Amino acid sequence: MDENMHQKISRLKVTAPQKGLVDTTPDIRSWVAENSISTGLLCIWCVHTSTSLLVQANADLEVISDMQRFFDQLVKEDFGLYEHAANDPENMAAHIRTALTNSLLTIPIGNGALPLGKARLHVSCSTH
Repeated sequence: MDENMHQKISRLKVTAPQKGLVDTTPDIRSWVAENSISTGLLCIWCVHTSTSLLVQANADLEVISDMQRFFDQLVKEDFGLYEHAANDPENMAAHIRTALTNSLLTIPIGNGALPLGKARLHVSCSTH
């Protein structure tokens, strides 16, 4: 391994007051700066099986609400639809939403910055 190549591992805990998309961009940018990373690949992985990662536009707040509405219509939270409802149909719906999105993202870092432009990195959270 190159002497100049380093690997850093951290855990970011995201707390969501309710189901939906949580903007984690400021936390990720801070982590990159605190660790003095100028060039590299940032791999972000969600361990939770009903949580996923999305990179979405941030210019209009309507994008986030439209995304949430789309997923709510696509994957219904209904006791009658799932065997794994176990007192909470939202849980199985969250598992399905995760299967349709990403639990792992790799983002390049250049000049100490995430090249997201106006986009933001969001964690899609269930209430569990």
